Amino acid sequence: MMNHKICAIVLTYNNYYDTKECIGSLLNNTLTPRSIIIIDNGSHDDSIERLKSDLQNNPTIIFVQNPANFGFARGMNIGIKLALRQGGDFICLINNDTVLEKNCLKNLYLAITKAENIGIVGPRIFYWCEPERIWHGGGYYSFILSNVYIPEKNKIIKETANYQKKVTFLTGCVWMVRKEVFKKVGLLDEDFFFYSEDTDFCLRTIKKGFSLLYVPNAHVWHKIQSISKSRITPFFLYHMAKSKIILSRKHFCFLYSLYTVLLVIFVYTPFRIIQIMQGTRNFRHLIAWFRGIFAGIVQPICKKYTNDIE
Repeated sequence: MMNHKICAIVLTYNNYYDTKECIGSLLNNTLTPRSIIIIDNGSHDDSIERLKSDLQNNPTIIFVQNPANFGFARGMNIGIKLALRQGGDFICLINNDTVLEKNCLKNLYLAITKAENIGIVGPRIFYWCEPERIWHGGGYYSFILSNVYIPEKNKIIKETANYQKKVTFLTGCVWMVRKEVFKKVGLLDEDFFFYSEDTDFCLRTIKKGFSLLYVPNAHVWHKIQSISKSRITPFFLYHMAKSKIILSRKHFCFLYSLYTVLLVIFVYTPFRIIQIMQGTRNFRHLIAWFRGIFAGIVQPICKKYTNDIE
């Protein structure tokens, strides 16, 4: 493992404390990255200046400041290109509101190097506020739901098995990706400003012949509450509806895309209405949801994925 070339990319936006703790967990891992690229997505507070001050004496830290909030996919793509130019063999994409257990990177690395066809590995991710309860594990794309299904979602760790398994979805919250994946698959699709870019990339990776491996003995804690408490905002609702429909249109036939649109309108919309009524009761939220549906239907589909990684 001494010859590894792991580069970690952390995307941040107006978040000093979480980003600092995330970087600290990377630096304290038993297998530390050769470089940690911090991408600031146009923060307008003093967070990036404070991080630079704290980390200025660490030669493994690289800062990139974007002039605006480019979204997750475009922001991460900037870091991926830089990591590949630096000779990274394994690229870790990490949300800044996560904390990695000290053996997380080592366990991910041991898993991804088992076979050359393993393209992406992902850890078991717990709720920060409930450290034994699973937020995300390995999942599968469900054609019936037109959505991702996570069997371990909200289960306690003792209720689950602890063996590695191949899956069809790994959340982009924390990934370790073999460099060959980016060279053959391309980068993240920037049509997804927020939400579904990880599902899209997983589907594209599998189509190119790579496997996705869920590694439950690699542990991460994510500072997220339940979706009903933390994400019911007009921004979230708009992009969730839009991205779900764009994803279906990109990967599947017209009839299945039509099925997805009808599912979103007649099944998921009533669910969102109930969430809104139980929460903010703000009519703007529902308008944002319907705007997202319309935007997903009319947006032109481009299947080029910024393949220029030089």
